[in-house]
Amino acid sequence: MINKILILIYKFFFKSKTEKKINDLYKNIFYKNEIIIFDVGANKGQSINRFINCFNNPYIYAFEPNKNIYPELKIFENKKRIFIFNIAFGNLIKKINFYEMIKSGNSSILNFNDKSKDYRIRQKAQNKNDLVKLSYEVDQTTIDDFVKQQNIEKINILKIDVQGYAPEVLEGSINMIKDNLIDIIEVELILSDLYEKSNNIYDIEKYLIPNNYKLIGQVKNISNIKINSPFSIDLVYGNKYIYETLNK
Repeated sequence: MINKILILIYKFFFKSKTEKKINDLYKNIFYKNEIIIFDVGANKGQSINRFINCFNNPYIYAFEPNKNIYPELKIFENKKRIFIFNIAFGNLIKKINFYEMIKSGNSSILNFNDKSKDYRIRQKAQNKNDLVKLSYEVDQTTIDDFVKQQNIEKINILKIDVQGYAPEVLEGSINMIKDNLIDIIEVELILSDLYEKSNNIYDIEKYLIPNNYKLIGQVKNISNIKINSPFSIDLVYGNKYIYETLNK
């Protein structure tokens, strides 16, 4: 019970407060610019609303492979400069299996690890033995290929929330990363073993640090693997130009 209370306090107070600080940082960096945002893992549009409220008329490209959530995002298409795509991003262009979970925000290219403590916690919370609702093939492409096809020269903010699949998304962005054509990368890193493949910080930083990206912020978490389910953190990296600007 105490763990549940702490998680609720985190979600409704600490995370919203620290997310506002990150938003304020973005406003400070891009206050004069027309910006392009990639929302990878748009779910029901939470981040679309966040960026609409943060910036004046941004270009938002939102991506959600969940075929049953995607129609809910169509409401945003009547807004100028918002574009919705029912695709996944990864490191290869191919058809790939997608796991739609009972709780849509947990859906991923990766299946759950049903032997993990986190999985048992979710079984109990949702009163279900099987937390996978459906699995089906979706179209996967890479960010490098997508920007080439769409004639997009630069991304100002790349937000990645893909439930353990972030390293593959970054690998598929490597040309943009090497050329520092993504200003800011905001990425959710799941450190526990909720999914069939677990990650650590090296799994994302191996694409970023050698290419002159540095950590410039984080959305604080209750950093305790016993309390958190899943144990995760949102990290914000800036390219060398953003980092130099912030350190003037």
